[in-house]
Amino acid sequence: MQLHYAAFNYLLNPFSSISHLGIRRVTPKAWVEYARVCLPDIVVALPDIPHTSPPFSQKRVERSLTRSSAWLSHLLAPSPAPLNVFVHMAGGINTSARGAFVATLKETLYGQEADAIRPHSCLDDGVAGYIVDLAPLRIELAAEPPDEPIPTVVDLLKASLTSLPTLKPRLVNSVSSPHEILFLVRDVGVDLFDSKWAQDAAAAGVALDFVFPAPNFKKRQNIGHNLYDTAYAQDFSSLSTFPCSCAACRPVRPTVIIAHSTFDKPIEAPRSDAPSTARAYIHHLCLTHEMSAHTLLVLHNTAVLEAFLASIRDIITCGDDFPRLVDEFVTAYDERATLMEEARTMWREVDLARGKGRLAREKEKDAS
Repeated sequence: MQLHYAAFNYLLNPFSSISHLGIRRVTPKAWVEYARVCLPDIVVALPDIPHTSPPFSQKRVERSLTRSSAWLSHLLAPSPAPLNVFVHMAGGINTSARGAFVATLKETLYGQEADAIRPHSCLDDGVAGYIVDLAPLRIELAAEPPDEPIPTVVDLLKASLTSLPTLKPRLVNSVSSPHEILFLVRDVGVDLFDSKWAQDAAAAGVALDFVFPAPNFKKRQNIGHNLYDTAYAQDFSSLSTFPCSCAACRPVRPTVIIAHSTFDKPIEAPRSDAPSTARAYIHHLCLTHEMSAHTLLVLHNTAVLEAFLASIRDIITCGDDFPRLVDEFVTAYDERATLMEEARTMWREVDLARGKGRLAREKEKDAS
């Protein structure tokens, strides 16, 4: 199925996507009306995610479950053009609450409640897929007391998805690493992931450099290169150690010559291939905060991620020992976030060294 990407991205963030329509408050009724007019390939049901500081009371969690299921039913109302609805799996970091929300989705409805979602007998019958956003879960997990038993992300997703149909797509947003992708595929059966973490890495000046299955390295490797590091100032190798087909690693010169006038002399067509972008060049662009650095790194990182996911699909399809290969990947590549932290620190240092007030900041830094 070819997705209408504009509509999909537009509807994926309901709290920030309809302000231009003059709707200041996103009500369930307004959201349904907007979806009926837009007719996207996928529409995400409004979730009730608490936006106050955690931890949340049991009453607040129960209200979140009730509202989320009620707002889902509004999108499943009888219509000449039924919508493909993805539902956020509610319940926060409480595994019992997440299980209760699943029970609500699968509960057979009667009377007026059944008429409201006809021809479906339960909410899950009208759901096309499931979504889990890890960002709010991580905020809640970080607020938990250290002496309390804290569930893992895998535990939370299992509580939501284990008893639900495996043929419906499972989308997870805000993953933090390729390791987490592998864990969620292996342990939970997640189908789809967003690419935000790869784009965030590009914004921090990190060029991703990993493959799956992992090679047999002599020592553990980072998943990429922090191109703000001065160690890359004279490194003229390509961004990736492995073959990469992105526009940064395999740029293609244009084969069509644009003439500015009929009086221009004929120009010989250039070669179709060009040298790959060097790490030293991206290092220079990063230090000068050129936008082209981010563009080239996004092209590269999304290509690495795409190849990574393609390898996962191929291995699962071929019936290879996927769990063993996941363990080998964890052994080969460092899962810690130190690479990203170092890159963001260096980005801030470069940012402070530029722009208005730079001399005053340098003077203050020298005085301290």
